[in-house]
Amino acid sequence: MRSSLIWIALGVLCASGARAEVGKGKRAVDFNLTALDGKKVSLAAHKGKVVLLDFWASWCAPCKQELPELERLKQAYEGKGVVFITINIDKERSNAAQIVERLKLTLPVALDPEGTVAEQYELPTMPTSFVIDRAGIVRHIHEGFRGAEDIGKFKRELDELLAAK
Repeated sequence: MRSSLIWIALGVLCASGARAEVGKGKRAVDFNLTALDGKKVSLAAHKGKVVLLDFWASWCAPCKQELPELERLKQAYEGKGVVFITINIDKERSNAAQIVERLKLTLPVALDPEGTVAEQYELPTMPTSFVIDRAGIVRHIHEGFRGAEDIGKFKRELDELLAAK
């Protein structure tokens, strides 16, 4: 019995050690998800671009405030080398679809109903956003949403990363 517990403990330690830690200054974890429109979405497909990656859910009030602001930000950065990807973690696809329709979003919405990608990114709260540089390194992490203050930070961070060659 005791040796079984030791093996279980070692397995847990190894498994936790194998988990990707996504933090500031670390490489962003790639993913392959399907979007609401049926297209495949991966981080690797945007290598060489600055990426704003945002996790959200239909039940999250701050998420619903943030999404229209991200939509406007996406339009402002159109053609400048910034990619916006949102990942919805709802179990039901229809919940995400209703929000996208109601808010008239054109942002790409990848679906993570099992929470696999969300778990890899170890989300502290909803929404959580990651600003990723051209080399795939997480440069900034935003927890929650505080309106204009956060949009201002996103703009400064995106501009800074776009200016870096």
